Amino acid sequence: MFKNGEQRLFHRAYLAATGQMFQQMCGVNLITYYATTIFQQYLGMNAVDSRILAAAMTMMQPLGGYIAYFTIDRLGRRPLMLWSAGAMAICMAGLAGTTSPSAANNTGALAMAVVFLFCFQFIFTVGYCGLTFLYAAEMAPLQVRATVNAVSTATVWAFSFMIAQVTPVGFSTIGSRYYIIFAVVNAAIVPIVYFLFPETKGRSLEEIDEIFAQSKSIFDPPSVARAMQRRAIPVSKSNSNRDDNTARAIILSEELKA
Repeated sequence: MFKNGEQRLFHRAYLAATGQMFQQMCGVNLITYYATTIFQQYLGMNAVDSRILAAAMTMMQPLGGYIAYFTIDRLGRRPLMLWSAGAMAICMAGLAGTTSPSAANNTGALAMAVVFLFCFQFIFTVGYCGLTFLYAAEMAPLQVRATVNAVSTATVWAFSFMIAQVTPVGFSTIGSRYYIIFAVVNAAIVPIVYFLFPETKGRSLEEIDEIFAQSKSIFDPPSVARAMQRRAIPVSKSNSNRDDNTARAIILSEELKA
C-alpha cells in the first residue's frame, strides 16, 4: 500500500484517506457533538429549546441521506463533494458572522444562525456522510482493498476524535471565530477535489485501475478520467444493443491495446 508501482497504490490509498479526512475536517462533529451547547451557551436559548432544536437538526441526516441515495450515481462523486464543500464553507462563514459578539441580542442573526446550522447538517449528509466511504472503497484496488479501507476508516475516527477534543478549547479561546477555521478548510477542499480527485461514477474496478495506470502524477487522474469518458460516448452509441458492462469492457480493451 505504501508503494506506488504501476497501479499507483500509495496514490490511491492517500486519496481514500484524504477524502475521509475531509469528512471530519469540514466541521461536522463541531456541529453534531456540540449542538446543544451551541444553541444554549452561544445562541442564548434555554435548555429545553436547545435540546429540541438539536434533536430536530439531527433529523436532517435521514433526509439528506435519502437525497444522497438518488443523487450520488446521477450527479457523480466529484460534483457532490465540490458543491457540498462550497456550501458548507458558506454556512460556516455565516455562523461566524451571526454568532459574533456584534450580533448578540439580534433576533434576526439568531434565526439565521439556526438556519445555517440546519443547512450545514443537511448539506454534509448529502455530500460527505456516506460518499467518502464509497469513494474510499472505489479507490482501493483488490489486492489492498481491506488495508486501504481500514486505514481510511481509521482516518475518519482519528480526525473525529481530534475535532471533539479541540472544539471546547476553540470556543473558549477564540469564540465565534472558531467557525472561520472550518470555513477556510471547506473552501480549500474545493480546489483539492477538483484538481486531484477523479470521477468514479459508473466505472468498473478495471476502469479505475486503468485511470491510475495512465496517470503519471497526482494531477493526472481527473483529466484521464474525463478523457476516458469522452472516448466512451461513441462506443456506447454504436453498441446500444449491448449492456453497459459489455460496452465498458470494449472501451477498456481498446485503451489497453493503445
